[in-house]
Amino acid sequence: MLTCNSELYLDKVLNSIRDFAEIIIVDSGSMDNTLDLCKKYECIIRSKDWMGYSKQKEYAKSLCSYNWVLDLDSDEEVDNNLLEDIRYLMEKEKHIYDGLRIHIHDIFFNRAKPGLVKTNSRVKFYRADCGSYEIDRLVHESVKLRGKSRVAKGYIIHHGINSISARVDRSNLYSGLRAEEKYNKNIKPSLIKLILIFPIAFIKSYFIKRSIFAGRSGFIGSIITAFYAFLKEAKLHELKIK
Repeated sequence: MLTCNSELYLDKVLNSIRDFAEIIIVDSGSMDNTLDLCKKYECIIRSKDWMGYSKQKEYAKSLCSYNWVLDLDSDEEVDNNLLEDIRYLMEKEKHIYDGLRIHIHDIFFNRAKPGLVKTNSRVKFYRADCGSYEIDRLVHESVKLRGKSRVAKGYIIHHGINSISARVDRSNLYSGLRAEEKYNKNIKPSLIKLILIFPIAFIKSYFIKRSIFAGRSGFIGSIITAFYAFLKEAKLHELKIK
């Protein structure tokens, strides 16, 4: 787990994984109560200047004593059903699968999305010697798994974008990093994509991923998602103009 002034949800998160063999914390200069909370749960704490999400997580993985790793952010709580499924894989399926693709349930307006809304899933629990992070990714880092995975039972509860302000702030930060990543790869901006990306992203979120069933919060969330998609393209145009 990577931390930096992460106290807001950290106690809830650490409590949900208190039975794990070890909890590795890589901290980048926290000034709040983060480290005291980590010490409360007897975490292994290492300080490291920020290198970027992928490089930081690859470093954290290198500190693990065991070959099975759960990649968890400091605002992500583990559901009890997921804990049971991880135990089941370790006991019954560790010779069959090399990872679990885990659904992420975002909390927005203090509630999770209804069951009819599609949620994203990523490899978050995996065999360390079969997974690695793409170092050139500046944001949306994910595990590249060299092996077989299945969808996990249970899910991760994501608390970090519970308010409109938090969601917009993250969209602004991540869109800049994503645009920079594209720029570094010499991806050229497209005027057509700039014009069409907002409505397409909204339709995908609101109708195809069925956020329409989340009521008012689903509509607001889909607008912010579309705005994030637009910002990525707009900032890529800005980088090319400079």
